[in-house]
Amino acid sequence: MRPYLFILAISLCCSLPGGEKEKFKQPELIIDERFTIELVAAPPLVKHPMLATLDPQGRMFISESDGQNLQKAELLKQRPRFVRMLEDTDRDGVFDKSTIFADKMVMPEGALWHQGALYIISSPYLWRLEDTDGDGVADRRDKILGYMEFDGRANQHGPWLGPNGLLYFTGGIFGYDLVGTDGVHAAKGTSAGVFSCRTDGSDIRVVCHAGINPVELAFTPWGDMPWTCAIFDSVGGRHDSLSHWIHGGQYGPKDYGSTREGAASLKRTGYRLGTVVRWGQVAPAGLLRYRGEHLGKEYRGDYFSCHFNTHAVHRSTLLSTGSTFGARDEVFLRSPSIDFHPTDVMEDHDGSLLVIDTGGWLSWGCPTSKLAKPQMLGSIYRIRRKNGAKTTDPLGVKVDWKGASHAALARLLADQRPLIRDRAREALAARGQEAAPAVIAFLAKSNAPEGRARAVWTLSRTGGPRALAALRGALSDSHPGVRQAAARSLGMARDKNAVKALCRIVTEDAQGAKRFAAEALGRIGSPKAVKSILQAMETSSDDYLDHALCYALIDI
Repeated sequence: MRPYLFILAISLCCSLPGGEKEKFKQPELIIDERFTIELVAAPPLVKHPMLATLDPQGRMFISESDGQNLQKAELLKQRPRFVRMLEDTDRDGVFDKSTIFADKMVMPEGALWHQGALYIISSPYLWRLEDTDGDGVADRRDKILGYMEFDGRANQHGPWLGPNGLLYFTGGIFGYDLVGTDGVHAAKGTSAGVFSCRTDGSDIRVVCHAGINPVELAFTPWGDMPWTCAIFDSVGGRHDSLSHWIHGGQYGPKDYGSTREGAASLKRTGYRLGTVVRWGQVAPAGLLRYRGEHLGKEYRGDYFSCHFNTHAVHRSTLLSTGSTFGARDEVFLRSPSIDFHPTDVMEDHDGSLLVIDTGGWLSWGCPTSKLAKPQMLGSIYRIRRKNGAKTTDPLGVKVDWKGASHAALARLLADQRPLIRDRAREALAARGQEAAPAVIAFLAKSNAPEGRARAVWTLSRTGGPRALAALRGALSDSHPGVRQAAARSLGMARDKNAVKALCRIVTEDAQGAKRFAAEALGRIGSPKAVKSILQAMETSSDDYLDHALCYALIDI
């Protein structure tokens, strides 16, 4: 273990509402000596920040509490919470401007910037908030879907954008009655889980069920979905977890609720799936998969999770185990202060990490915070690696996004900057079938498996016959992760022309690829796949794969 760097508490004199002068005391933070920690937002810029996202301009949008512990009736009456927008106007890495993007929110519990708008769960609905006139305030508020029941405790979270272009969100045990904009009654029940929908609120699906309070998720390049859960089980005491969502999965030793009605209600396979890391009563919050270079190549692909109760941020390195994962888990950042409560961790566009401390306001629903301390205000910190790699033009200001050719955008799928890769994917997807040939050409030439997987996900969104043909070709890619991405994409497209190749994968390929192929065959629903699925079941001894094979037969 390397020596640790101790960051001593700093007192800052801040002007707080009401004209009072109080001192903000930065908590003591402890991290490996290879890293530095910098305070980048403190009161009065923020008070009780919770969960956040960054837009392509580098602005931060924060779901923020008002510091009260209110129940449903008072939350609906007062609508006291809000979304704050922070800006770093002089680009020195420290936020210096704070405004309110959306006020009178009930219970914002997430943030995603996508295609010029903020998507956010604020009970009882999933919302799309847009600033149409550029004044920094959301003047358009669209309900995407609902209804999600709540009582004042954090129990709905999200959304997050999947590589396939769908929105994913989590919901807890208080209940939901989900009807999409397409009029389909997707699900009604009290069984906590992960849900998905299109960005317009249509095509709602129940992905899987688990625990009492599923929290956050973050995708691998190949489409796997690690997630955190508060109260995964109560075997030998309460345990929270990092787990691995799969299609139709049922997790933990028992159901804590039920899905009673709806087109998307899940069927049972008999397999109860477990955890990747089983923590104690840590109250996991924000989750991040690190994609940049600044922290060091050894951190790329690792997961960082905020632990509210234990005042720490953990680093988890996934280790392939059959068709699922194990993990090596360790403390990355910690504080001896009982009032340091990390709730979110983000990768900034330059590869540094941003950690949000919400402060001491929360008491209701938290078993270790019995006393509300709204006077203990929150803050935001930046973690850098000493002599870490620097990123040139991290926001892509020099890229001609509107005028770039399809081929030029496709080449950006291989860019070293995560934001640029994401923006290229979104730009190509928005251009539709016309962009497909350029993406197909990139797929054929790329030597990097992750780059080819990004091309696969992009083709799944451009659509059209040429894209489908290329996706079928990707089922023969040399890397199993690319084959996984292609299998899921073809399954979502319900491409019957892919059945023969998927049957080959489900009987002959690596365990993870088999699982994705089984999922795809179930979605496509061709009886021709049954023989191959049964053949795969004869030799499988992997619960995750066995579940996927059984669920595929149920789907068919």
